[in-house]
Amino acid sequence: KAGLSRRYINQLLRDGGLFGERITIGLMFIFFTTTTTIIFQFIQFRTGTVLKYPEATFGAILGGLFLFWLLKIAIINFLGHIFKTEIFSTEYNLIGLIFLEINGLILLPIALASVFRDPIFFSTTGLIVISLGIILSLFRGFMVGLSNTKFSFLYLFLYLCALEILPLAVVVKIFILH
Repeated sequence: KAGLSRRYINQLLRDGGLFGERITIGLMFIFFTTTTTIIFQFIQFRTGTVLKYPEATFGAILGGLFLFWLLKIAIINFLGHIFKTEIFSTEYNLIGLIFLEINGLILLPIALASVFRDPIFFSTTGLIVISLGIILSLFRGFMVGLSNTKFSFLYLFLYLCALEILPLAVVVKIFILH
């Protein structure tokens, strides 16, 4: 419910958020492993690449996703501290975490199907679901930014481009080149 309604997000913020809950660790594990599985299956079967060290590739994708997420959270918290918008940066991170967990639960059956059934179809479907989750998360984050009247619309747009869209574009470019 929190992914769709601001009221539930405010309730989670008041209660201390999801960052301290034990279930968050499990749901994050589900997200990172399912996303890694889908990306791995896509690289291996859709592109037809024969991987010399598949375990190392899987580990590199998993580690890269986790480090990217940690770096993003750290930068958002740092910028929230610099600009004295800790409440909004916490809310933004919480929305990102909620969509990450929801996306992980949606991706779980898709990742299993990509391993045991048709890897090309289900990995492509999984990447579409991941993309939709990112777009929804960006939209909800944009709405959080609009609720903050300290910054103009232009600064919010530049922030989202610099911190959200640009790193994803770089990662996609790296995958395309290799």
